[in-house]
Amino acid sequence: MKRLALGLGLAGLTLAGFGAGRATADANDGVTLVVRHTVANFDKWKTGYDGHEAERRKFGWTSATVLTDAGDPTHVVVVGKVKSLAQAKDFTSSPSLKETMKKIGVISPPDIAFLKVVEQKAY
Repeated sequence: MKRLALGLGLAGLTLAGFGAGRATADANDGVTLVVRHTVANFDKWKTGYDGHEAERRKFGWTSATVLTDAGDPTHVVVVGKVKSLAQAKDFTSSPSLKETMKKIGVISPPDIAFLKVVEQKAY
């Protein structure tokens, strides 16, 4: 439960950058894709993640934020903005992603969420 709360808290914090200043989301805002997993070695994972950027762009990613647990950098959260739900789902089911995750040291099944911003307020 603590991990879920931490993950949702981090995602909420990161989402502020996507629509700061707007009280409501626009229908064309796309989808926020949140992927959380554990990696064997963050530096190795990050190098592989960076090398996969062209593939993310191919599937409609327009931005991404990488976060780690403050106490353990092997717990990684990626928050990405994707143009459509269909593209986000296609990306998460692509053989390229599964292959890359294995190759760069992801050691847990990914926890994946497809989210739509309903309201965004800046304070």
